[in-house]
Amino acid sequence: MKTVKKSILVALFLYSGVAAFAQPGTPGETDPGLISPINDYIIPMLLVVLIFGYRVLIVKNREHQQTVSK
Repeated sequence: MKTVKKSILVALFLYSGVAAFAQPGTPGETDPGLISPINDYIIPMLLVVLIFGYRVLIVKNREHQQTVSK
């Protein structure tokens, strides 16, 4: 349970860091280089990270249960 809480905390910390840098420029600016295209991909990236992390935790739990049962 401690690992799950730590994982959630790390995910939230990383999300807050990504969200801080992925803000578009002010509406009056016309320079297209100032707008970050990563805003379109934040939710899919977070979903991929959460699914990957969940699968890693599941695999570790299975390995741990196999070593304990032997």
